[in-house]
Order: sequence, then C-alpha cells, then structure tokens
Amino acid sequence: MNTITFYSYKGGVGRTLALANVARYLAQLGKRVVCADFDFEAPGLHYKFGVSSDSIRAGMVDVVAEFVDLGQVRPISELAIEVSVEHSRGSVQLIAAGRAPHPDYWRTLGGIDWHRLFFDRDRRQPGGIELFLEIQQQVQQSLEPDYLLIDARTGITEVGGIALSLLADAVVCVLAHNRENLDGARAVLRSIRAAPRLHIEKEIRLLPVLSRIPVNLEPGEEEELLESVLTFLNESIGGKGESLGLGQIFVFHSEPRLQVQETLKVPDAGTVEESTLLRDYLDLFRVLIPKEDVVSGLSPLLERERQRAFDDPDVAQGSLESLAFLYPTRETALALLQLYVLRNVSGDRVLQAAKKLYEITSNPHEPVLRQVLEEHGSQLEAGDFEGFDMAFEVWKAQVPGNGKLAADLVQRAPASLPIDSLVNLGLKQVSKPDPVLAKAVFEGLVSRGKAQEAVDLAAELMPVLAKNSQFLEARVAAVIALREEKTAKDLVEELEPVHERLTRLTWYRLLTVAGVNFAGSEVVNDGIKELVQMVRQNRGQRDEDLANQVARTLVTLVDEDLEDLLLEPLAEVADFSFLKRLSVEVNQMPELGASRRRINGRLRRYADNVSRGRTRSGSYYQRQLPILGLDR
Repeated sequence: MNTITFYSYKGGVGRTLALANVARYLAQLGKRVVCADFDFEAPGLHYKFGVSSDSIRAGMVDVVAEFVDLGQVRPISELAIEVSVEHSRGSVQLIAAGRAPHPDYWRTLGGIDWHRLFFDRDRRQPGGIELFLEIQQQVQQSLEPDYLLIDARTGITEVGGIALSLLADAVVCVLAHNRENLDGARAVLRSIRAAPRLHIEKEIRLLPVLSRIPVNLEPGEEEELLESVLTFLNESIGGKGESLGLGQIFVFHSEPRLQVQETLKVPDAGTVEESTLLRDYLDLFRVLIPKEDVVSGLSPLLERERQRAFDDPDVAQGSLESLAFLYPTRETALALLQLYVLRNVSGDRVLQAAKKLYEITSNPHEPVLRQVLEEHGSQLEAGDFEGFDMAFEVWKAQVPGNGKLAADLVQRAPASLPIDSLVNLGLKQVSKPDPVLAKAVFEGLVSRGKAQEAVDLAAELMPVLAKNSQFLEARVAAVIALREEKTAKDLVEELEPVHERLTRLTWYRLLTVAGVNFAGSEVVNDGIKELVQMVRQNRGQRDEDLANQVARTLVTLVDEDLEDLLLEPLAEVADFSFLKRLSVEVNQMPELGASRRRINGRLRRYADNVSRGRTRSGSYYQRQLPILGLDR
C-alpha cells in the first residue's frame, strides 16, 4: 500500500480537490483507493466526492474519541463508504472525518482530550502514535487498497505531524505565494526531512506545489517565480546544515470557474474537457504515480478500446483521445495514432498525435511514424518546429532514400532548423544524389544564410549531376544568391560549354552577377520574352512558383529602364492573382533595397487596373511588345 499525504500550512489552496482528483485518476487505472479525512477542524473531503453527511455513520473523529475514552479501536472497515466513479475498473472508498457539519460532530471533536491521547504515559493503553499506526494497518489489512490518500490538517498539529512524517510515503505540500505560507511550509517540510525513520524505511518524497498562480503572467515571469520559491524552500537553516534538496516545484494555476463551483477535473473516459488546471494535475500525477502502476492499469483499457474500434469506432476514438491525454504513455499515444491512421483521420490531428508519440518516446524508428510522414508530411506547417524536427529524424531513421520527401521537408521547414543530416544522408552518402533534393537543399541553405555552403556543396556534387538541368539551375541560383563576382565568373567559365541546358533567363542572371552588362541586348530580350511567355501560358497555374521566379529576376533588374522591359509586359499578360502574389514576393526581398518600394507600387497599380479591367493598350505597348516578339 502506497500512502500519500496531502498537506497545506493554510487552507484555501486547493489541497483537498487535488487529492480527490488523484483518487479518481488512480481508480480509472484500476487501482483500489482509500481516502481518509484527517482535517478534523475543517472536514470537507466528502463534499469533493458528492457524499452527503447524512450517509456518514461515523468517521475518524469518532474513532479517536472512543480510543481516548474507552481504550479501544473500532473496525475501520465499518467506516468506509463506496464512492461512485463511473467507467472505472478500480474503486474509491472514503473514510470521512465524521458527520460534519452536524452538531454531534463538533461536540465529539470538542470533547477529545488531545493531551491525554499524545502525552499520557500510562502504559496500560497505547498512545496517539500507536493509534494512527493501527488505523493504517487496519486499512491495509481489511480494505486492501493499492493507495491510501490522507487529507492532513493544516498548520502544525500532532495529528498532522503523524500523517506527514510517520504514515506517509510521499507528501504533496500545497502552498500559496505569500510569506506566511512559505515560512510555514518550509518549516514543516524541514521537520519531515529531519524526523527519524527506521533504517528499512525509504525517505519520504516531498512534492511542493505553488497554488493560485495566474495563467496570464508575462513571458518568463512564472519561471522566475518558481525558481525563487524553490530557492527559498531549499535554503538551509542559518546558511548551515542540509538543504531540502527539492529538485522541482509544481503549479496549480487559478481557474475562475472554481471560484463559483468546485468540480473534479479528471473526467470519465471519452469526456475530456481540457483546462489549465487539469494539465497541472497531470504534471503532478506523472511524477507522483509510479510509471509501472500507470502502464499496468492502461493495458486492459487499451485492449477494450481496440476491440470496440470495430463495432463503434467513434466511441473508441473518443475514449482513446481521453486516455492519451490523461495518461500520456507510449502505449496510449501509439494506440490513438494507429486508430487515426486506420480511420484516415485528417492530417492535422494525425500529425499532432505523431508528434506526441515522438515526444514521449524520442524514437524515430516507430513504423507508424514513417507511414504518417509519407502520407501527411506535406501538411506540416512552416512554423511547426516540433513537427519538422520529428520528420527529419524519422526520415533519417527509416526513409533516407526518399529524396522527394526530403526535398519537400527542406523547402517548407523553418529556416532555424539545421539540415545537415539531410545533406549528408541524402546527397553525400549516396552514389546517385537526387537532383530534386539537391535543389531543395541549396535553397534551404541560402534561406539559412549559408549561400557559401550551398555553392561548395554544388561544386562537390557537380561530377555526378552535371548532366541534369534542374541541378545546374539550382547551382546557378546558389551562386547568384552568394553575389560574389569572382565565383560567378568562375562558374560562367565552367558552364560556358553546357549553358544551353539552362534557361536563357538563368544564364543572363548569372552573367549579370559576374559583372557583364547586357542592358538592352538580345540576351535581355530573349530572357524576358521567355519569362513573359511562361506567365501567359501558365496563367492561373503555379502562381506562387512563377511569381517567385519573376521576383528573383527583378533582383538583377534594379535599373528603371530594365524594370520596364519586364513589368509592363507582365501587366499586359498576367492576371490579378499573379500580380498580387508577385507583389508579396517582392516585398519579402530586402536585396532590392530602395527599388523594392518602387516596384511594389507599380505592381499594386497594375493589379488594381487588372481587377477593374483597365489594362493599358496604348502606344507604349504597341512599341514595346514587338521588341520582345510578343503578340497582344
């Protein structure tokens, strides 16, 4: 039997509600739980379980009173009241303090001679310590619980001291953030640590919880608060002696609804209503409850839902979602993810479940993760750092040969995520690198401010990919992004024999970076003509890719006369959505410098004209379009 005592130096901090939620949590895991109310001055545990005082025949106060007066201990099993916990394989039994608030309860409590109980030296009857040890032993032998949860008296009392230092295997100490609570809680925790224990007994686990913390503190403010409280609790007396050695402090955040009506937060399976306080409880439970108890209790629950998935998949899914939230283990996360895959649930939910499984296990070799990545990886959002980190690791572990998948990940991943593993496994450590992946990696390195690395990698891969036009285009793009004239000239010389494999526009841009001035030449006209024709032929299709290509071209056309050669014809052949998208791309290119605002203004003006059906067809176009070889 594992005995956990819940204590607070002052009341009103949520101690008893936390105990009731732990009891419910354990019962759902199939555990037998006994809850004993030792808070004689302010008994309230029966309220948390919805037990009417009229149904309580007697309680702990009656046991103590009879012992003091008659020297006998009534059977504790007679006091146990079964508490209803729906959809639970376990049980909760309550041993109340007594029939409070009935007047008889207060008369009985007021008549107890506490001095006689704890300090009478008459050897003919045991003292208070022996009484409570016998109560604990009776609970273990007659009720056979897996857990005994004790709601201890507040302050510093004899009964509280026994519940804390003599009966408990672990103490959950709930305190508010004020000097009275901090001083009192620290003194009590120090006394627990200093209390003598038999050499066969384990040291009592101390779990401090800071309660009533607002959820809307400034970033970093809560962390600083917890650190300061933990430091205070761990201070040694007078700077000397041993510290409490507390390594962690938990939090119960304020929940306004509880100020109106207290309710249990651990729900029935399939009815999870997430709240900040429920997450706080779960953080505490994960440390308080041994992992083996959680795992052993979950196995039959998961098996039940797997069987139910064939007859009633909606109910099974709801139950598994509840179990995965309440008991975040590999087993629950895997069962939920497998059901999602089986039912072809939407990508976002599947990805969230996959990330949870990976967060718990840190194991990229889980086979289901590969399936999720290949089927739903394209739905990862650009800012999803955890999702892409998981995807990279799963790709490395299971599908390093899938260059197309890796390319997609690199293209959409946040720029702050490293892609070294993708470079090494996907490009350097294979006999035939995938040009699609090479292009994506070059662009990924450039976006991370590593254009030189992209250029060096491209040169390294050149011997095996030299005949691939897509690779050549990507290599040139990396050199253009580097904007070093000598590097560009060297590449011009190297590619001169095969430059026909490049688009004319790409070759022109490389020549421009190499310092060659082609303003007004046939090369300029040919390159722009090719681009404008692409826009005309693909109007409404692949808008984003085309707009991005045009925006990159504009980087080299910072002269107004050269801009005219591109922008005016585009305004004639492009549709509204393309021009708006191009404006967005241009606005994200700081390389354009002061020209960015000028170009953007013109693009917005063109887009506005197109939306109103007012495209120009005057003498300018009549002069300009024939130069480019374009018909209106």
